[in-house]
Amino acid sequence: MDLINNDLFQTVFDSASNGIAVMQAVYDDNNKVKDFSVLLFNAYTLNWIGDKPYKGRLYSELFPTVKQTGILQKFIETAETGITARFEQWYEGEGMNHWFRFTAVRQQDLLVITTDDITQSKQAEIALNRALEAAEKQRRLYDSITNNTPDLVYVFDLSYNFIYANKALLNMWGKSAEEAIGRGLRENGYEEWHAQMHEREIDEVAAVKKTVRGTVSFPHAELGSRMYDYILVPVLNERGEVEAVAGTTRDITDIKQAEEKLQQSETRFRNMIEQAPVAILLSRGEDVVIESINKPMLQFMNKSSADEVIGKKMIETLPELSGQQALQTVIEVQKTGISFRGDDQPVDLIINGRLERRYFNFSYDCIQEASGNSAVLHMAVDVTEMLLSRKKIEESEKRFRSLIEEAPVGTCLYVGPDMRIEIANKIIMDQWGRGPEVIGKNMIDVFPEAKNQPFPEILKKVYKSGKQYEQKGARADIMIDGKLKTSYFDFTYKPLFDSNGSVYAILDVVVDVTSQVKAKLLLEENQEFIRKIFYNSPVANLVYVGKNMILREANEKMLEIFGRDASIIGKPILETIPELRKTDLFEKYNEILATGETYQVSAQRIDLIKDGIPHSGYYDYTYKALMDDNGAAYGMICIAVEVTDQVYARQKELEAEARLRGAVELAQLGTWSIDVATNGLTYSDRLIEWFGYDPKDQDYNKVIPILEDEDQERVAKAVAWALNPESGGIYDEVYKVIHPITGHKRILHAQGKTVFDLAGNPIRMHGTAQDVTIQHELQTALEQQVLIRTEELAATADELVKTNENLEKSNLRLVQSNEELAQFAYIASHDLQEPLRKIITFSNLLETSLGEHAAPNAKNYMSKILNSSMRMRSLISDVLNYSQLAKSEEHFKEVNLNEIVQNLIMDYDLLIEQKKAKIYLEDLPVIQANPMQMAQLFRNLIGNALKFTKKDRDPIISIKALPLEPHDIDKIHTTHSNAEFCKIQITDNGIGFEAQYFERIFNIFQRLHSKSDYEGTGIGLAMCKKIVQNHGGDITAESQFGEGAVFTIILPINSEV
Repeated sequence: MDLINNDLFQTVFDSASNGIAVMQAVYDDNNKVKDFSVLLFNAYTLNWIGDKPYKGRLYSELFPTVKQTGILQKFIETAETGITARFEQWYEGEGMNHWFRFTAVRQQDLLVITTDDITQSKQAEIALNRALEAAEKQRRLYDSITNNTPDLVYVFDLSYNFIYANKALLNMWGKSAEEAIGRGLRENGYEEWHAQMHEREIDEVAAVKKTVRGTVSFPHAELGSRMYDYILVPVLNERGEVEAVAGTTRDITDIKQAEEKLQQSETRFRNMIEQAPVAILLSRGEDVVIESINKPMLQFMNKSSADEVIGKKMIETLPELSGQQALQTVIEVQKTGISFRGDDQPVDLIINGRLERRYFNFSYDCIQEASGNSAVLHMAVDVTEMLLSRKKIEESEKRFRSLIEEAPVGTCLYVGPDMRIEIANKIIMDQWGRGPEVIGKNMIDVFPEAKNQPFPEILKKVYKSGKQYEQKGARADIMIDGKLKTSYFDFTYKPLFDSNGSVYAILDVVVDVTSQVKAKLLLEENQEFIRKIFYNSPVANLVYVGKNMILREANEKMLEIFGRDASIIGKPILETIPELRKTDLFEKYNEILATGETYQVSAQRIDLIKDGIPHSGYYDYTYKALMDDNGAAYGMICIAVEVTDQVYARQKELEAEARLRGAVELAQLGTWSIDVATNGLTYSDRLIEWFGYDPKDQDYNKVIPILEDEDQERVAKAVAWALNPESGGIYDEVYKVIHPITGHKRILHAQGKTVFDLAGNPIRMHGTAQDVTIQHELQTALEQQVLIRTEELAATADELVKTNENLEKSNLRLVQSNEELAQFAYIASHDLQEPLRKIITFSNLLETSLGEHAAPNAKNYMSKILNSSMRMRSLISDVLNYSQLAKSEEHFKEVNLNEIVQNLIMDYDLLIEQKKAKIYLEDLPVIQANPMQMAQLFRNLIGNALKFTKKDRDPIISIKALPLEPHDIDKIHTTHSNAEFCKIQITDNGIGFEAQYFERIFNIFQRLHSKSDYEGTGIGLAMCKKIVQNHGGDITAESQFGEGAVFTIILPINSEV
């Protein structure tokens, strides 16, 4: 076994060889050597890289660790300086953990590297060399024992003295022959124990005539302590007697050391096998007998100890290998001596009673021994899990690639910091305007136009930070078919990480949203256009949204109507403009949200508070529902136009028309109109009655014959001239008409005005006609009477005197008549009240008698009779009071207005308390006036202030005298230039009235409120006006609707005015 191990060690040792690499320098942009391109490796070096191709590849790619350890830098220095580098380096990487001795030599433009593994062989090589030298000396000793033998040859006599010592021994002693021969052991430097040992051995040899062998250690003069193997043999004379003892001592120090080193090497070899992390087995012969095995290999073979397999054939320990390629490969290596290496080799093994397929990376190396025998060193690495994982990874990568290629959106994979395009599906290549030729190229090389765009920098940041990046609607300018095309994309850069947590690639997912973005931009342009129209519109616009009616938008015109600023936008409208709660706005809004219908209103009155001041306006507005994509209303747009001026103008127009109609009726006028284009006539009912026909049945030309013959031509010419623009359009004629049925003759005075268009063409003529038959007859009679009277006056002067007397009598009768008229008014008013009193009395009796049995209509009728009667009584009373104001016999006297008002406050005490009113009275002047009329004046004004109040506001009334302004007496006519006046102002916070009624409120019977809301006859303020006029003064009113009224009274201080 020792021989086999020695041979095995020798074989392993002899098989070791240096690694040799021939390489060529590779230069960077600055012409500096940065690496080496491999030209040639020897077999030793190839053992470290396997079967993969190496020629032309960079040395640092094959052995990356050379950069970290500085090995590459030393090679570069040799290549640049030409100075040979020799150094030793511990090397870890690429499956190696060894000490190497590197030698780098530059040969012209090549670099030759030799590599020696000195990890285990360094000292073993020295020991081996010494052992070989000792063996060589032994060989020469056989040739000539005395020829430079390394052994110590000597002869003792029986007295223990040296009688011979060869050169080696003498050298060991450091003596010459003369100094040593004839002397004993102690004299030649042997220690006592050593000398005694040899002396006993000499005696033994002499006595028994047998050889004695031994090993001893003693110092060498030059080499120090050495180990020697010696043999002592008897030297017999012819008689067979021992006459001397010859000895040979061999220095076996190197051999012992080599044996020890060999033993250590064998031990390390066995330990290496046993402790190696990879499975190792040593087999011998074509039967593949297992000679050595470690635990990982036992585990692969499903064995618990080496005793189960050592010395047995592989097929015996693993019968399932029969017929499998792995066993056949080992046999082939044993036969041919050619090593084998294979990756991912399948082997079926019985594991836990079940045949399973495992995968291994195998290496089978044939080891040739010095004896000529060979063995096979098996090395195996179980890569089953790795292979399955790799297959899963490959399948995953395949699925990943398929996922990218078949993704419904543009997808590609950028690998590495250079953003190499690894995968790209057809969608994204179509978006790029490129084809499959981009695969494997760097992104910036494919898209040079991207250098001035943000995408390369974004990719770098994602690769460096490992953070995902997304962007919507990003603009990208891509060169397609030689033209720069602008597109828009939603994209995501997602970093992908390797097992070390480092980013190795970026997944780019792209959706082309060009059409959507362009549509959005167009929509935004349209929205901006609409927004400009909305905000710059000459009419008021707003938008409400949500259940709470939030004001989303409002232009300046609408804010101006509201009397608010833009701070109300974004808030519920009923919170920011609470006065709108009084309208049906919110109900209409909810109705529109529910139905989606459009709602239009014309001239609706809306009361608002602008800058703290109530304001009433009239508005035309349209509500249009805003619909979402599902057809549901989510808000509305309102377009409003203030038509307050138009409404007031229309009201005035209607009032004017009413007054005109009243005037027409009062004057008993007929109205007519001629349509010039059609000659059509339009008559009022009165004219139809006068003319005796309906103008619908006839045109203007057929009316002329109704006139008397003498008037027809004149009237026709007058109408024709009035239709001429030069006439000014005025028509004024008197003519006679004869009723075609009754024959009644009338004299009519017709007046008209022609309306012309911008070109001066007549359109219509409007006019009136008045029956002046009586006036003409009276005028004729008057003219005749004047003529008669003139003749009579001319005939006699006495008649004039008589006439004057009659005139004086007539004046007296007129005074008496006025007195009788006033008395008649008073009696009439009282006589009217008596039947009215009876109506009220009998109505109450009737209502009481009917009781609960009265029909509902009967009760309603009775209530109306009573209410009407009471109002009639008040009216008669007011009329009576008003008529009494015309009497002139009342005398003025000094009146203290403070006392008048204080008495009235006491009269109204109960009403003041009920309404929680407050009256503030400041000092009023003392004037010359009618006390009763002054009391009536202030009673009416204070009474109105207490009557026309708001329900949610306590009445406040202020009465005070103010300084007189020059313009205050402009409307007062006086003959006294030094007349003195006073100014009194009565202010309340009641319901007020609108500006258009400032003058009308003083007209008799004028009411501004319905009878159901506020009682009254409409005479009170007319009486105030009359009283003030009786005193030579004036009264005016000012008000804002909803904010109370101010009455200003101007009165003379004395009665002479």
